[in-house]
Amino acid sequence: MEKETNVCKNDALRRALWRRATGYEVEETEIIASKDGRPPKIKKRKRHIPPSLEAAREYQRLYGKLGSIEE
Repeated sequence: MEKETNVCKNDALRRALWRRATGYEVEETEIIASKDGRPPKIKKRKRHIPPSLEAAREYQRLYGKLGSIEE
């Protein structure tokens, strides 16, 4: 059981490092409250997180070449 948990954690860590190394997008939500009592406005937008050279180097060091990964 403990070995299975470690494999899952290792796989999650590998995927997170790969995402950081190749860049990804996140969705941000901004809630704007009005002063006059109207309902708040909710703005959603996507923000691109650029690739990290340090994460790419670490991924290559740990797992070999930086290729695609099945998500």
